[in-house]
Amino acid sequence: MLTNSTETVSLIETSSNLNISPSDNNSISDTKNVPKSTLDENVPKYVTLNNAEEWNEFFIMQNNTSTNTTNKKKPKPYIHKDSNGICTYTARDENKYGGKNIIGKIAEQIKEEISKNIENNDIEFIKLKESKNEDNIIEPAVRIAIGSNTKEISMSDILNNDLCKQYGVKAITLLLPQSKARGLLCRVDEHGTRIYEVANGSYQMTLKWNAQGKECNIKINIHDNGSVELIEGNGVTMEQLAAHKEVKVGRQYEAKPLHEVLASQLPQTQLQKALKK
Repeated sequence: MLTNSTETVSLIETSSNLNISPSDNNSISDTKNVPKSTLDENVPKYVTLNNAEEWNEFFIMQNNTSTNTTNKKKPKPYIHKDSNGICTYTARDENKYGGKNIIGKIAEQIKEEISKNIENNDIEFIKLKESKNEDNIIEPAVRIAIGSNTKEISMSDILNNDLCKQYGVKAITLLLPQSKARGLLCRVDEHGTRIYEVANGSYQMTLKWNAQGKECNIKINIHDNGSVELIEGNGVTMEQLAAHKEVKVGRQYEAKPLHEVLASQLPQTQLQKALKK
């Protein structure tokens, strides 16, 4: 049985060829920075939600193709690096969902709660927007911009805070300092599994959990090329890794459980013990 699972992350490296300004990354910048030709003047780029009733009604409507006011097309899995070195994971142009920014009292309450979870960091901004996941479900997502002096951030604490649970926030993106390009993404799937993906740069993650009556902890590095490195194993066994079913890591649409990703990197003595049992 697995209990008390937590994950903290910190940026260790940005992409070497990543050199853009916030206005070049239109998906997360203010609409005033987007060329007018790319905006549909008839579609608002933000929605104001001031209470739970408005919040619930909005997401019910957006998840109905007949009442969705943003984009009825389903994004297609699509991975490439553009000329700026930014990894893109969904189709662009008309196939990109382009969710509205969410403002209002509920958004401010959620942002305030998240700020408490990362108060030791230099927070530049926190934004909420609607997002369409790979299952074609519209849900609220958070984007967090942290200054250059980044400290560890507990993603599990953010996702488990009361307001994020109450309002169905299941996706967080940490933006890179300066460029504001997408860095690390964490989303909760339909099974409650937290999936960590790195879009640009490299992040270090410390994972802690209890398994087989023992407190386990490891440290890994996750890179935007999809690779994962075990930095500190601390004697964790294959069985203890396999018991950790709350987290997957790796490239989007290809993320795997810890025991699958790290099996070949465990010390041979630990693997031999696992095979004998």
